[in-house]
Amino acid sequence: MDFESAITDSEKRSLLQQAIADVESQIHRVAWTVSIDPAALSASYTAPAAIPSNDYVLENRLEDLCAQHVSLKAKRDAIPA
Repeated sequence: MDFESAITDSEKRSLLQQAIADVESQIHRVAWTVSIDPAALSASYTAPAAIPSNDYVLENRLEDLCAQHVSLKAKRDAIPA
């Protein structure tokens, strides 16, 4: 995108931290819904394989959220402090 203004590294870190908090909230909500303890959840969680794939919709969402969480944290950690 062609943004009109630039943001500082500090602002980037803050925005990413907000995004991480949002994803963490979603992870907790979905994990509890499918009876998984979020504290015991692996960052590399993989949803059970199923045919048709809509048998594990929430588990697949949880897998996507975990991957997004790892990605956001990596992006945040790559920004100079």
